[in-house]
Amino acid sequence: MMGFVMPFAMIVVGTNILITESLLAIGRGTSASVSISGRQSWRPATTHYLRRDSLADEIAPATDDWISADMEKRRRPRKRNRDNGGPYGHLSTEDLQVLTEYHLSQNIDNLATVGSMTSAQMHEFSRLIATWAKIRSHQRQERILASEMAEQCLREVLDEKAAGNAAASSGVVPEMYLGVIQSWLKVKSGRSDLVHATSILNLLERLHSTDEVFMSRSAMCYIAVLDGWCRSKSRGAEIRAQEILIRMSSAVSSTNGTNGNFGVDVRHYNNVMNRIASSPKPKAGKEAERLLMSMIDKYNSGEASLLPNRNSFNTVIKAYSNAGGKHAAANAKRILELMKNPETIGLERLKLQLSPDVISFSSVMATLTSGHEAEELMAEMVELCSKNSDMRP
Repeated sequence: MMGFVMPFAMIVVGTNILITESLLAIGRGTSASVSISGRQSWRPATTHYLRRDSLADEIAPATDDWISADMEKRRRPRKRNRDNGGPYGHLSTEDLQVLTEYHLSQNIDNLATVGSMTSAQMHEFSRLIATWAKIRSHQRQERILASEMAEQCLREVLDEKAAGNAAASSGVVPEMYLGVIQSWLKVKSGRSDLVHATSILNLLERLHSTDEVFMSRSAMCYIAVLDGWCRSKSRGAEIRAQEILIRMSSAVSSTNGTNGNFGVDVRHYNNVMNRIASSPKPKAGKEAERLLMSMIDKYNSGEASLLPNRNSFNTVIKAYSNAGGKHAAANAKRILELMKNPETIGLERLKLQLSPDVISFSSVMATLTSGHEAEELMAEMVELCSKNSDMRP
């Protein structure tokens, strides 16, 4: 049967060529397949990616109805991801998904090829993860898609690493995990997204806990998950935040602080204490104080990054104030006294930095039931404010 070939447009993307209008044969029933590097792979019916080094030709099945529908689709304007970043930030989400699925399809149902990923293919997956991680969308389903695509790319690379692929072993970097974690955190549809992000951190620890260099570069992965739980209002989020803080501290200890950018500092402790203070638990004050004392002990043992500040103590007072109870006032006043006399806990050099401010006094006064006590505390606050301008918030 005689036929003709329609014009086609090609867009070069890295080492791949996107053929948005494949060679269309009028003859019905034409089969379509392609072999790249010895792999028989599935291809989308309307959009195909061919490597430059492939000499294989591909012909997509065509019908009059398919051609009409396809051309009508191409007449409609397509929104590009102009607000997104990453190596493929110029692609629409639809095109980015097609490109990702093409690369993922190379090993689908073909276990014989697992472990043969090249360095170039590894680089492509890294670029795809980076691009999906930067997707910004007002549509929840699109954010979920970005997370799923990024995670599938990561797991594809990890399968190669598990198969002993040298390229994958050297190509897996913490930034890949971070990209997937950030993608899930951006979904913001509830606790399940935080659970997904935490599972990626679990995967990182399981596969790399013995690699000190890798773990020393994984700080941002821990921090991202920790911040996510600290911001979450879901029940029990403060417990998960404390767990992540402990795991992060352990990872720092295992690497002996080999990377100056990796480590737990006072900000992380303060964030967790603040999440505890915001919880409705009646023992929130005690939990926050226990964390504060743990931080102080570590600082006194030589961990300079855990130098407590005024906010650390104010957060504990806030926790006692929010929790309430018959001992709330006494406990809040006790923490206030520690701020006035830090030498009692080995922080004599920080007397000025830890001196209570208006927030400290106000939080304590919120726990008082006696008007007389409140007046005395108010008078003390006014006097100290007149002597020290740093007390003002």
